[in-house]
Amino acid sequence: MVINAALEDHPGEANLLNSRAILLSTSQDVSLLDGQQAVLDATKACEQCNFQFPNRIIVLAAAYAEVGDFNKAIELSEKAISMVGPGKMLRDIESRLELYRQRQPYRKTTGDGQDSDNSITRQEQPLITFDQIQQARRISGGEPCWTPDGKRLIYALPAFGSEHSYWELLDLETGQTEAMCAAGQSPTCSPIDGTLAFIRRVTIPAEIWLYDPASKTEKKLADGFQVHWLSDGTLCYSPYRAYELICVHPERIGSPLWSFPGATSSFVSALSPDGKRYGRMSFGKWFIFEREHTQQIPTVAYLTTDAGRADWSPDGRLIAYGTKVDNRHGVWLIDTNTQETRLLSDLAAYPRWSPDGKTLALGLQSSNEILLLDVSSLDALWKQNPAETLKQP
Repeated sequence: MVINAALEDHPGEANLLNSRAILLSTSQDVSLLDGQQAVLDATKACEQCNFQFPNRIIVLAAAYAEVGDFNKAIELSEKAISMVGPGKMLRDIESRLELYRQRQPYRKTTGDGQDSDNSITRQEQPLITFDQIQQARRISGGEPCWTPDGKRLIYALPAFGSEHSYWELLDLETGQTEAMCAAGQSPTCSPIDGTLAFIRRVTIPAEIWLYDPASKTEKKLADGFQVHWLSDGTLCYSPYRAYELICVHPERIGSPLWSFPGATSSFVSALSPDGKRYGRMSFGKWFIFEREHTQQIPTVAYLTTDAGRADWSPDGRLIAYGTKVDNRHGVWLIDTNTQETRLLSDLAAYPRWSPDGKTLALGLQSSNEILLLDVSSLDALWKQNPAETLKQP
C-alpha cells in the first residue's frame, strides 16, 4: 500500500496516519479493514493537534465504530459537532453519528468528502461605500505593515514573487521611498522600536526572522510560522510542529514568558495587543480564547470560512479579517465584546490596522495594490447599520 511506504519514509506524519486510518476504518473493501490499527493511527494524528482538529476526530470516531466501540464513536462525534459551524461537514458528522447510535460503522462512498460549505443567511450592505473606496489612496505593493508612528508603510515590491519579496518603506506624508533588503512574507513591526518580524518559507520548515531597520541587519529567531507583536514589545510566535503560541522577549527567546496551548498556525489568527486574548478560525467558526494561567477559555464563536488573514485593532475591540462568508468575499469586522459582526467591504483583501486605529491598509488579493481606508468614523457607521448577532450554533 502506497500510504505504508510513505509512512516508512515519514513515520509519525499526522496527515499520512489520518489517511491510513480512513482507509482502514471506512473502506467498502472489507479486506482492507483493520479497526485496531486505525484506532492507533487516528489517535496519534489527534494527539499531534491536541484533539483540536474535528476532521481528525471524526476519523478516530470511525475507527472506534469499526472495532465496535460505538459509545466512544458517539462521544467523539459529539465533540466534533461542537467544534464546527453549519455546513456540509456538520451534516456529514451528524449522519455518521446517527449510524453509530444504530450500532453501525461508517463506510466511505465514492465522492464522499469533508469539505465544509459554511454559510450564513445575512446579505448586509458593506459599511464602506463604493465612492469611499474609489476615493481611497492606492499604493502599488502588497503585504502592508505599519511602522510604530503610523507615518510610514512597509510593503512587498510588486516585481518579486510572494516567497522572495523585497520590501519598500514609504513615507506617507512626503511620498519618499526607501528600499529594504529583508525578503520574506507577513511582515509586522514592533510597536516599541520598529523591529520587523517576518516569515521565510524558502526553507522547510519555515523560519521567523527579525530585521533591525536602524542597523539594517537581520537574524533568524526560530523555526515557525505566525508572528504577533504585543503593545509592550513582546513577540509571540508558533514554533515549528508545536501546537501553541509562545510569547518571548525578542532578545531572550529561550525563556518564554507565557503561552497559549493549542494555538496553531494552521488557522487564520489574531492576538489582542495586550496579549490577553487569542483568536483563530477553526472549521467554520471564529474562537476567541482568554489567557489565564496558560489555560484557554472559549468565549465566543463566529461563522466563517477558514481562509484569509486577520488583525486585531489597537484598542482591543475589533478583529478585521479578509475571508469568504456564504460565498461572498470581503473584509469583515468582529466586535469581540458584543459578538456582533459587520461587513466592512466587498473587497477580497488582507487588512492591517494603523497604530491609531483610524486607517485600515487593505492588501488587495486581485492585484498587487494596497488601499488605505479611512475608518475614523467606524463607530458611527457601525451604529447606523445594525446587523443580527451571529450566535453560537
